[in-house]
Amino acid sequence: YVDAVRRGRSPRAGEERLTPEARRFEALALSLRTPAGVPAEALDDDGLDGLVERTGGRAVLTVRGRLLANVVTGRLHGGGVRGSAGTMPGMLEPDADTSRLVTAVGGGR
Repeated sequence: YVDAVRRGRSPRAGEERLTPEARRFEALALSLRTPAGVPAEALDDDGLDGLVERTGGRAVLTVRGRLLANVVTGRLHGGGVRGSAGTMPGMLEPDADTSRLVTAVGGGR
């Protein structure tokens, strides 16, 4: 990085061009991780008990939900693009049963 900057070159290693649908999904995925959350209708909450709290038409991650944010992100609806958590190596499929993980990570509280 430093060498590239010193030589007057861009330190950028690459770039990714997102479709409009992917941009909408990325915006939702980032918003989910904020205190404001996402619009409640943007999230399929089946099997997310204890991970998401619905307040004032918004879906907000709980403390345990923050620990498993990639699983919750996989349930977002964003312009027809489903979450990518299930396609990343080492990540859970969006439809994975999270009950054992929540117990292990959150102490079952």
